[in-house]
Amino acid sequence: MGDLLDYLQRERLLQQAEASASGKLILKKLRPSLFSLDTVLCITGISLSVPTDYLSTVLVIIYVIIKPLLTKTVRVKNIANGEIFKVTKQEFKAYKKQQRRDRNKVRKIM
Repeated sequence: MGDLLDYLQRERLLQQAEASASGKLILKKLRPSLFSLDTVLCITGISLSVPTDYLSTVLVIIYVIIKPLLTKTVRVKNIANGEIFKVTKQEFKAYKKQQRRDRNKVRKIM
């Protein structure tokens, strides 16, 4: 192990000497240390995202289930002219019943 460290140190010294002799700027990317602030923040963020994602997913599911039960209006679109407006759920149910009655009348006639 000591020979390897000596070899690496000599290689670094050769690179430094070559860079200073040639006058070129030689850059080398360094690996971040294991306990750098970025690494700690990433690990903390990942470990905290699991319960947070679970909680937010459960809250969204509850919202999606409860919202239609509590709303009193429905958005509808007039197919003829593309107009969008809101009507109460009761009016829309009555409209759908009337449409079914009209469809059944047409079927009985045929």
